[in-house]
Amino acid sequence: MNDNDFRDACSILVLPALIQAYAIMGVKLNVEELCDGALQYAVKLAELKNQEPKEEVGIVAAKPKRRTKSE
Repeated sequence: MNDNDFRDACSILVLPALIQAYAIMGVKLNVEELCDGALQYAVKLAELKNQEPKEEVGIVAAKPKRRTKSE
């Protein structure tokens, strides 16, 4: 899954929550605003996903064990 697919999937998942939030607040549903808001949330989620540490592979992944007080 590339970044655009992830962003699109997130925006699809965020859209119902935005619709519900607008309905609870009693705001008129504007399709353009809903789609823009969902896309903004999805972009932020994609940015957060890219900030997650990557899985380390190779010699970098071998880290010494830390000793606890019980040892």
